Amino acid sequence: MLTTCPSALRELRNNMYPQLCGFVGRQPNVCCPEEDADNRVMATPRPGGVEPVEPVTCKQSLQQLQQQKQQWDSNRRYRPGDIARQKCREYVQYVCQEEPSAALMLGGTDVTDRCHYRVELISGGKQVDPMEFPHMVLLGYGARKQIDYACGGTLISPNFVLTAAHCQISRSSGLAVRWALLGALNRTAAPHPNASPQLLEVAEIITHPNYRSSLRYHDIALLRLQRPAVINDYVRPACLHTDSDGDPTGLNAIATGWGATGPSEDQSEHLLKVNLAVIPTDHCRSAINVTADSKLSRGIIDSQLCAGGASPKDTCPGDSGGPLQVPTNVDPYCQYRVVGLVSFGPPCGIGLPGVYTRVATYVHWIESVVWPQED
Repeated sequence: MLTTCPSALRELRNNMYPQLCGFVGRQPNVCCPEEDADNRVMATPRPGGVEPVEPVTCKQSLQQLQQQKQQWDSNRRYRPGDIARQKCREYVQYVCQEEPSAALMLGGTDVTDRCHYRVELISGGKQVDPMEFPHMVLLGYGARKQIDYACGGTLISPNFVLTAAHCQISRSSGLAVRWALLGALNRTAAPHPNASPQLLEVAEIITHPNYRSSLRYHDIALLRLQRPAVINDYVRPACLHTDSDGDPTGLNAIATGWGATGPSEDQSEHLLKVNLAVIPTDHCRSAINVTADSKLSRGIIDSQLCAGGASPKDTCPGDSGGPLQVPTNVDPYCQYRVVGLVSFGPPCGIGLPGVYTRVATYVHWIESVVWPQED
């Protein structure tokens, strides 16, 4: 518990929120690592017993990609998740770009590292820097001159955005999602001087075949764009978390969105980020009163995951459809893996976890839609 964990109490005194490992009834239970005699936190193994791996450089990532491409081309029998993982590796080319070397006169090249993400502990909501989350998408409804932005999404290929199925229709207007704004940090203010946001029309809405608006299950959809996004420092796809990437429970993930900053607040004008710990599903089931929600006839199921619960860190109305993601610097370099999509939850910021669609469950379906020629 919080009151018996020295490291958690120190984090609170430093205006940081300790990571949650679950709930006792409805009371949050913090993760409390062991400490040595000098009060230093001792190293603990990663979830699933996976040991940390040293990050690779841009040049090493490109070399690995070439080797993987050769292996990939010679093996055409794919398992669910293989295509998504290979596309993720290919996205390294958007970050690590080979350019002619000014110092080498015999056709040599240099590798330019265009990584802009920052791995840090975020206390409460914090404004996102330019180019930090280039896969973030703001979804809009209505006519072009009067767009109502109300949901988030993730660019997962130049042609497709991943979001929650309940975002296909605006709750306020009843209109179908029509626009995808890429490369923007602000909902209404002028963009960053070098950003050049891209407003693309949605050509097709593809919801998961098992989704029903009367229930909270299979809350996932794909939006096919009218034309491909132009990939640059401000706009590039994110990766999908697959079963082979391990169970995300216990990881300190990041949620991003333009949602409200509190239960009675307006939507944020600026893109925000917040750290949320992915908690065990059993703890989530004990914390959320599913009997009071007629749309949860089966309770919280394995195709959903839960995160958060340390007030006031939470996702709120307006964040729906946006990603819950974890950064990685190894296989591949400088990418985010999307582990969940904001789906629903209790009133935000009251100390209870939110519920997210578990992306790994739906990777095979996503692959069949986004990359059908390789399935």
